[in-house]
Amino acid sequence: RKGEQDLKSIQTEIRETLSSLDGARIDYVEIVDAETLEPTTQIIADRNILIALAVYLKETRLIDNLLYQP
Repeated sequence: RKGEQDLKSIQTEIRETLSSLDGARIDYVEIVDAETLEPTTQIIADRNILIALAVYLKETRLIDNLLYQP
């Protein structure tokens, strides 16, 4: 909550971290408004954010998401 506020930077960091894993292949990393599912680039105090991703680790596709509530 007191850290990075730029969602593009957070998305880039997630991509770089996942890319560094042996055998990882990113399908998608998206940061969207949790209600509308529209892409967003900023944190708004009363809007929840959803970070969604899918990554292949070798032959297995992993899908996960994180709801961030500012």
